[in-house]
Amino acid sequence: PATKKHLASEWQELIDPDDLQIAKENLAAHMDDPAHHYDQIVRYLCADGSTAWVRCRGIAVRNEAGRAIRMLGAHTDLTALKAKELEAKRSTALLSQIMNTTQGAIIALGFDHQVLSINKAGRHFLGGVNEPTPFPWPDDINFFDNETFELLGEKKHPIPRSLKGAVVKGEVSVMTRTRGRDHRYVRVSSSPVSAEDSNICCVLVLDDVSEQEMNRQQVERTSRLDALGQLTGGIAHDFNNLLATVQYALQLA
Repeated sequence: PATKKHLASEWQELIDPDDLQIAKENLAAHMDDPAHHYDQIVRYLCADGSTAWVRCRGIAVRNEAGRAIRMLGAHTDLTALKAKELEAKRSTALLSQIMNTTQGAIIALGFDHQVLSINKAGRHFLGGVNEPTPFPWPDDINFFDNETFELLGEKKHPIPRSLKGAVVKGEVSVMTRTRGRDHRYVRVSSSPVSAEDSNICCVLVLDDVSEQEMNRQQVERTSRLDALGQLTGGIAHDFNNLLATVQYALQLA
């Protein structure tokens, strides 16, 4: 009171210009139509230079002709709540950056096969999906056994098992897309989510291990060839010993 006069201009000068414009538009609309609510959140400049978030609500008192003659209002300080909201947004943005820098796919699934959250690598794994979340899990994605290349049934398929609450620990299978020609070896891991306030059923982590799997198969083929060579050499050696015995017997004869 010692520094501010009892004038509307005194507090209007402290409101963010954009918010003041919204407040004026809402006030004019409320004056013309009582059904239009005068209710908005504005930013005030405090004496110490900080910003206060305030919810401004009001109702016009009208005369018998319906003309607004007074305004009753209430201000609610939301600064603490807004600070928490901003902190939550920063944490979410940081988490998104971390998720998007990982090479593996991180996908949060809902109980109805909806993709609720996904990082950039996950969109690439699903064939370059650009739809905003939530969106349904693509029907053209199939999983095959990495040894027999047989289509995985529901008992071995990692997605239905994960949605039923199973924990999948680094199982390798072949993932293909029906409408695409690409296929890759993926290591699938999943864990259920039990948060009461979340629609997320489970979180999938898919890692492309095609190069490692190809190297493993090459090593196995080389090992089998080495074993076959050693077996063939042993058989030839034994056969030579047999022939030498026969030859010696013939020489004696």
